[in-house]
Amino acid sequence: MAAERNTDKQAYAQLRYMQNVYSQQYELLEEQMATYSLSLDSIRKGAQFLGESKQASNAKTLVNIGGGAYVEASLPELKSTLVYVGSGYLVERSVTEAKAFIEGNQKKQEELLKKLDAERRKLQNELMSIAYRMEAMQNKQQV
Repeated sequence: MAAERNTDKQAYAQLRYMQNVYSQQYELLEEQMATYSLSLDSIRKGAQFLGESKQASNAKTLVNIGGGAYVEASLPELKSTLVYVGSGYLVERSVTEAKAFIEGNQKKQEELLKKLDAERRKLQNELMSIAYRMEAMQNKQQV
């Protein structure tokens, strides 16, 4: 009887440990998803702007010159733009090429978010399973 109780305590402790590990992983996934969602929103805005680039020609905008100061500027006809390609590099591309590049990044981000969400749901199911097992063990000990 004592050996069975000791085994139950060890199993419960192991479940508690797994629950903590999965909870931490779940929180990290949620943080990553929030970060990627913000990035995806930014990508979508860039793609939308480039899609409307013909309308943006000669539009007025505010440009940050630092220190919280802005100046009003006019956009000339938009023929090319600089695209961030990673590792601190910007590459000049035509509007069409830039839009295609940004849309490719958008698809990659959306796929990554789907994978992260699937992983999050798996962890959520595991956490629920562990909680049910822990509850069953507690009910067994009370009987």
